[in-house]
Amino acid sequence: MRTLEEHPATPIEEAIEKILLFNGAIREEIQFRGGPNHSHGGSRYLRYGYWQRLSPEVLFEISHWVKEDDFYDDDCGDLYSYRFKLN
Repeated sequence: MRTLEEHPATPIEEAIEKILLFNGAIREEIQFRGGPNHSHGGSRYLRYGYWQRLSPEVLFEISHWVKEDDFYDDDCGDLYSYRFKLN
């Protein structure tokens, strides 16, 4: 479940959320994190669910705004987030 600070904060984030919802995403699983006002700080990024990977089709639709980042966690395996190209 996302917090109030993880809701879309810009027109681009709102557009991304609409695309994700149109493609079957669950609103509460869409999390926009980071940034100066966020408890995590740092650059803004998108996370879906518990570090789930977006489908190639959805990623293609939002790829002009975000870049996929992945990393491996010993306990959870591959984790995915989507860093904004322009912050």
